[in-house]
Formats: sequence, C-alpha cells, structure tokens
Amino acid sequence: MVESLVPYIQGWVPLFMVVGAPFLASVVVAVAQQLWAGPEREDLPIGAGTWAVNAVRDHHIDVDVGLQPDHAGGDGYWPGARLVALSASTWRRASPTAWAIAAHELGHAITTARRRSLDTWLPVLRIAAEWAGQGFAAVLVVGLMASSELALWVAPALLAVASLLHTLVWADELHASWLGWKLLREDTRLDDGHRAEVRGALALSGGVYGGQVLGRLGVLVAWPWLVPHLAALELPLPWWIGGMGSWLFAMAIPLLVLRAAWGLSQTVSPDPIRSAFRLATLQDVEARWNFLAGMSMAMLVLALYPRLAHEGGLLALTALAAVPAVGPVAGLGRLPVLLPVLVALGWAQRRGASDGVTQRWSQGEPVPSLDAAPEAVLQFFADPPLWMRASRLLYLSFLPLLAWMAVEVVVSL
Repeated sequence: MVESLVPYIQGWVPLFMVVGAPFLASVVVAVAQQLWAGPEREDLPIGAGTWAVNAVRDHHIDVDVGLQPDHAGGDGYWPGARLVALSASTWRRASPTAWAIAAHELGHAITTARRRSLDTWLPVLRIAAEWAGQGFAAVLVVGLMASSELALWVAPALLAVASLLHTLVWADELHASWLGWKLLREDTRLDDGHRAEVRGALALSGGVYGGQVLGRLGVLVAWPWLVPHLAALELPLPWWIGGMGSWLFAMAIPLLVLRAAWGLSQTVSPDPIRSAFRLATLQDVEARWNFLAGMSMAMLVLALYPRLAHEGGLLALTALAAVPAVGPVAGLGRLPVLLPVLVALGWAQRRGASDGVTQRWSQGEPVPSLDAAPEAVLQFFADPPLWMRASRLLYLSFLPLLAWMAVEVVVSL
C-alpha cells in the first residue's frame, strides 16, 4: 500500500511545496510569533469595540465602527462603506491583543481617509495580488501536467507580479499597524506589559503578510535551480481517472454553467439587500458556489489531462479556467498542515492559562445587534462599485473553456 503511494508523493508533494511556499512561510512566522508572545491577558477596563468607538470620537476619524455584518467572525475594514467591522468576540474582549486588532483596522481607515481614491485602489490591489498568485499556481500545475516548456516561463512572470503586488499589500498592512500603534501608545490604561502585547499583536499582522512575500520571493530567486527539477517531475493520476472521464464531465459542466448564470445575474443586477441577515445569506451562497465551481473545475482539468499535451489552445484555456479552482483546492490542501498547528497552539494556550495568567471576558460590554448593519454596507452590496462587479467576473474565467468545448461538440455532430 505504502509503495503504491511513492510515485504520487515523489511527483505531487514537491510541486505542492513550491506552489504552497508562501502559505508554509506564513504559518512558520505565525507560529513563531504566537509562541514568543505567550498567553493573552484580558484585564483592561473596557472591550475593544468600546475602545474603538471612543478612539473614533476622540481622534475625529471618518469611519463607523460596528459588528461584522456577515457573521463570519472575522475583523476587517470595509473601504467602500467606511466601516471598521469587529467580530463579537473581539468587540467584547478586554485584552491588549483585541485593542491592537481594532487599532490596526482603524489604521486602514486613517490611511484611506487621507486619500479617498485608496478606497478603490487598495481593494483592487489585493484582488490583483491574489489572482496573480493563483494564476502562477494554475499555470504551473496545468503546464507541468501537459509537459509544457512555455508554462515554465509564464509561471515565474506571474509569480514576479504576485510578489510585487503582495509586497505593496504588506506595506499597507505595516502602515496600518504603525498608525494603530500611534493610537495606542499614549493610552495611560496600558502598562508596559500591555504595550509589549500590543506590539506583538501588531507585528503578527505584518509578519504573516511578510512571510507570504518572502515565500514567493524565495521561490522566485530559486527558480533557475527549480526549473530542471520541476520539468523532471512525473505527475501520475489514479488509474480510475481515465475511466471516470465522462462522469467527471457530466458532474462538472452543469455546476459550472449554473455558477456562471448565477454570477452573471448578480453582476448585472444584484439582489436587493435590506438586512444583515440577507447579506450574510448571499455571501454564504456565493462562497458555496465558488467552492463547488472550483472543485468542479479541478475535476474537469483531471478529465482533460490526456489531451492537454497535444492541444496548445486547450492548454491555455484550461490554465485560465483552473485559476478559480486554486482557492478551494488549496483550502483542502492546507488542512493537514493547519490542524496539527492549531491543536498544538490551543494546547499551549490552555497550559499558559492554567499557569495563573489572567483571563477575563468583559461581559458587560455592549455589542451591536447582529441585524444592525450600517446602511452604507447594505447599499454597498446592493449596488456594488465597478471594481467589485469586475472581481466577480474573475470567478467565471472557465467560460472560454466551456465555449471551446461547446464548439467542439457542435462541430462533431
């Protein structure tokens, strides 16, 4: 059994390590910083949400502060709606780390308040950086499956673009952390221990982005040495893939057609959004469609594998179509790495808590209603700006491939 897996390990694992180098580097940086920082203290007088509301008022920052309306539990800044959105957990936590998270997001708001065009250009920059990185992965994987020498030239060009764009994103994150630190460092409620924890939390944000950038640059610098090794890789597929080709087509194509129809309808005429619950529902539907379409596209690539080496046009269209599949496939591939890391960090935090470190919820802190999304957020998604509509079309990059296949079917009749 183990011997039968050796060809797959020798072929696919090195390729996945090259493609996943940014992720692996960011995990190493994040784990190192978490272990260095130690357990989180929760002994400040107010929660991070109340602190952020007060900071906006005291420093006259042009932004709203509220609860994350999509109930995803994350924290972030919505530039199009001028909203710093905190999760319910962060809002209540009376810890230096939670304050640092809120201050970092306020730093983003201060940045865009100084130059309002950044409300558009910074999201566009992040989208372009993400898709350039996914394009590198798609071109490299599909190109190596087809033994394409051209792919070994196109892939590093996309990687260079992704490295540059992610470096700019990293600079934006570092700048937001610096502005957040300026808001916090003069707060007399923070002692020296609190300030050290704040610095660690702000460094973690920059460190994760920095790890991704360094991972990409490392692959780019090592590319001349990697090329002969990558070209020599054999990427075997399970024997049953060939026999299931027609079934894979039958399962994948209807899902992709439905995804395209839904995406085009939402781009041209978005559904009305009148509540946070409706917004969360639509975002959940979109995430499910993206996952299903991505996995369907991955199956379609496997089904097309025998033809890729013989048809240049089909190879290019397949690489383009595979870009939206990178996210879902990478998400599944990260699980074996993240699960043991998260378990180990959780054990370390519990052990630290049992050693007498103060842990306290600020249970009395008011939290906005889950259904109280600001009107600006609802309007933003009900009538998305041009850059957001265009970004939705990127997920439909498989349409040219479907059109190619439809033409082939018509011609063969």
